[in-house]
Amino acid sequence: MDKEFEYYAILGVSPQATVKEIQAAFASLRAKIPQEKRSRANNPAYARLITAYEVLTSPERRATYDALLAETQSLGIVNFRVRASRDRIKVSDTEQVLYLLLDILPPAQSSRQRPLNLCLVLDRSTSMQGSRLSH
Repeated sequence: MDKEFEYYAILGVSPQATVKEIQAAFASLRAKIPQEKRSRANNPAYARLITAYEVLTSPERRATYDALLAETQSLGIVNFRVRASRDRIKVSDTEQVLYLLLDILPPAQSSRQRPLNLCLVLDRSTSMQGSRLSH
């Protein structure tokens, strides 16, 4: 599940937290937000905080959310591991190259299957234009 919708993490409580613990966590987090920034329309982080509080303090909505959370956690979610050829790229007008190695880690499978090797190249250079191609 997307971190934006992990309501327990937003409030900093465990899934076993009581309503009183959720209320206390909400009050503590809300107190840290200045009054002028307490607008759902203008502050997405505040809107997520309010939504998390509303969902987790409503028994019906919390039960639905918990069921959805359990269902999504049981799915075999694909994970990614990214390795870059460089940690930083300098600000420059000259061309630069950055290589990324993306490991796609599918969920465990019960049967042995052949691996899928996937290569994606994004080339935005202009080196393949002009007289070189006319030969």
